[in-house]
Amino acid sequence: MYAKIIEFGIFFLLIYSPLAFGGVAQHSVALIEVVSGLLVLVWLVGGGFHRRGSSISPFFPRTLWGILGVLLTWILIQFLPVPTVIVKYLSPSAYALYVEAAAQIHVPLPSFLPLSVCSYATKTEFYKFVAYAAIFLLVIHVVRTPRQVHRFIYLIITMGFLEAFYGLLQYLSGQHQIYSFQTTRWVHGTFVNQNHFAGYMELTIPLALGMLLTRFETPVFSRSDHPSFSSQNKYAKTIFLLAIVLLMVCALFLSGSRGGIFSFLCGMSGFLALIMIRRQLRRWGIMLLVFLGMVIIITLITNSPLIERRLRPLQELASNPSLHLRWELWRSALRIFQDYPIVGSGLGAYSHLGSRYRTFLSDLHFMYPENEYLQLLAETGLIGFTLFLLFGVIFFFRVVAIWRRRRSRWVIAIVAGGLSAMVSVLCHSATDFNLHIPSNALLFSVIAALIFVTIHLHAPEEKTILKDSHLPYHHQISVPQNLRGRYRRSLLLLFPLFYLWQVAVTYYAFHHYQRAQQIIQKSEDESLHSISANSIFFHLQQALQYDHNHPEYAYTLANVFYNASQIPQNSAEFRETALHEAEKWFREAILCDPANPWLYYQLGRLSHQRGDCSYWKNPFLREHPASCPPAQFFLHTLRNAPGNLYLRKEISRWFYNYDAEIGLRFIQALRTTRAQEKIANPYVIRQLAQFLYEMQMDDASDQEFAHFLKTRTQKCQFNILTQDLSDANILELGNDDGIPDWYAPLVSESERVKKEICLPESLDEYRYAALKVFMGTGGKRHFLTHLTIDDQHIATYTHTLPQQANWHEIPFDLTLLRGKSKINVYIRVEEASADGNFLRIGGDQQTPTTCSSLNFYQFGDLSSEKGNQYGEFLIRLVLKK
Repeated sequence: MYAKIIEFGIFFLLIYSPLAFGGVAQHSVALIEVVSGLLVLVWLVGGGFHRRGSSISPFFPRTLWGILGVLLTWILIQFLPVPTVIVKYLSPSAYALYVEAAAQIHVPLPSFLPLSVCSYATKTEFYKFVAYAAIFLLVIHVVRTPRQVHRFIYLIITMGFLEAFYGLLQYLSGQHQIYSFQTTRWVHGTFVNQNHFAGYMELTIPLALGMLLTRFETPVFSRSDHPSFSSQNKYAKTIFLLAIVLLMVCALFLSGSRGGIFSFLCGMSGFLALIMIRRQLRRWGIMLLVFLGMVIIITLITNSPLIERRLRPLQELASNPSLHLRWELWRSALRIFQDYPIVGSGLGAYSHLGSRYRTFLSDLHFMYPENEYLQLLAETGLIGFTLFLLFGVIFFFRVVAIWRRRRSRWVIAIVAGGLSAMVSVLCHSATDFNLHIPSNALLFSVIAALIFVTIHLHAPEEKTILKDSHLPYHHQISVPQNLRGRYRRSLLLLFPLFYLWQVAVTYYAFHHYQRAQQIIQKSEDESLHSISANSIFFHLQQALQYDHNHPEYAYTLANVFYNASQIPQNSAEFRETALHEAEKWFREAILCDPANPWLYYQLGRLSHQRGDCSYWKNPFLREHPASCPPAQFFLHTLRNAPGNLYLRKEISRWFYNYDAEIGLRFIQALRTTRAQEKIANPYVIRQLAQFLYEMQMDDASDQEFAHFLKTRTQKCQFNILTQDLSDANILELGNDDGIPDWYAPLVSESERVKKEICLPESLDEYRYAALKVFMGTGGKRHFLTHLTIDDQHIATYTHTLPQQANWHEIPFDLTLLRGKSKINVYIRVEEASADGNFLRIGGDQQTPTTCSSLNFYQFGDLSSEKGNQYGEFLIRLVLKK
């Protein structure tokens, strides 16, 4: 009876996990962990170690169990606190990181530290790994007959069919949604990412192919002129199974996953190699793969525009941004391995440590380096990587060695399909993180266990029991039945009970955290009532009580206190207390996650609010910016996230506000970093250009934006000439008709007017240059007007402009134009406002807009006074001979 319960429990996980977005949500992971723990408990209570009634000898070798046990123990050691001296000896880099963090927040170094740089992340991954190992163990010890293997395989094929059918339905109907959530145009079933859907298909298709080959038997394809009803029924089932396989193959290719497609082809190559060395499958296997190839070709032809657009970047690998991004992520993982070579940084720690080793600019947070092997090497070190590798190599060699001695078509086909499925995902793991998706990792574990069971089972067509000599014998793990054995079994029960308790406590803490987040989302800081605030504090403190090492809980609580300290309605005493509490919890979070840049950034903001740099103008501090407490935190932030574009922009802005010279050094370093990247990221370039615009560095912003538009080398088109008929020695350039039809008001420092003016080929005959601008005020003149040509300031009007708009001529040094084919004229205001205290720039309606823009590259409406205006600003360059 217990075997049925376990079997249906595993069936439930195989059904639930892919349907729940791949099982990536926290509650889905907790459900997988709880169910797997309960199933192990059922197995132990039911005496599941003893396999009475089986026609085979228990077969999983002690060597693999031993390696798996050592591996779990090693991960456990990574997140459990050990004396600091041990950490210093085993992992000097982890010790240095903790020492650095403690010194930064001015707290003593704890006496006990984990080897992992984020013990909570390692503990979380440990619980998942235990769940997958438990399912692997249960399948091996519960599945005893071919009928059970069939049930598992048909369930997996059914789920693959449903995923493929649902994905193709989305694709063909144009409703690109998972349930009610909007997604991309590619086929992805119930998975958020099409690459993970492709990984799921990679596991199901080869297994289905193996099952299909088992049906190519003489009874199915009888040469009799009068086939029986049973034979016809089997034939229909075979055709139906073939149709399912073809449907899943089409879905895989229409997922647009390049890694998934090529990994599937690698798996099929392995499948072909396996069936070619076995005479029983050679003929049918080749025919099946040829037919499969024809279906793939038809799929590619009928959807060629879409698939060609997806695969085109592979033709230019050297300039492929996706490959370049992966390469940079792989390099970051290798850098981590160089610093943590023996014991690793801790399983699951890349998400928390990776930003410290990534140098390319991006606003994205990368949880994985897009390579399972490099991530494993960086997180578990040589010790963990060797254990994983040893387990995998021994497993595959034993399976293949026994498989080659079997003669049953059923065994050969099932195992060949299962091995090919595993090879496909292992190939895909070199460019993705499919095995970090719970549904795929769970299915991978089940397939691995099934093929190990299958190679030892007697096939359905075998009439006699195979002798033990035909199959390798391995030690049986059994539960002793004497009194002493009962105590030992009772002791074993403590392990799943303790595991379930830990998972339950962890999820209970997460429940409180989730409840606090819901209240925070419903409440704006200004309307945060005392009842809501108390509820948030209660739930977060409960979460920390049950899971005190979770840095995210401490970080969120610190942010709540910090936001409470910013509410003017709160008393001064409460705000000061809240500020101290925020600082306390930020420090607590840093001790749990010492490489998290956001924690230091928030501490820097808090320190700045307290006025810890009010004496910044001291000349000594200008030469030694790190001596200012907020600056210390901000510099440490950049050390932990040198490639985070947002943090580098905000910290550069902060330094610029305190000292423009220091701030400019940070901004120039940011531009240099961007320029050194081999493949430009358009998003990063645009964000940097906008940041420079906000810093009123208009010429630098234009240069970056030219990279975004890829127009840096575009030749300037000469403007329409306006020749003064009364004097042939005067030339005016501006590409406008000279008649003001509308005005663009500049009411704040965040706005600017830009006019691009192209120059003559030669300026040798000219001796005078000036700007000519048609401008006036809104009625008041309590603002400043700044005029700039490229990066050179030309003039500032200090409260002298008249209200009546008119032409104003501003002379400047002609040498500013030498060696240029065009200039950009920028006009900004300072201390302006919308109550009439603003500047008005005139514009025409006749000339189409080609050279004028308003604010950050707004080329459409150039004025907010008269609706949409598409002319040119009345800004000219005057040249005199």
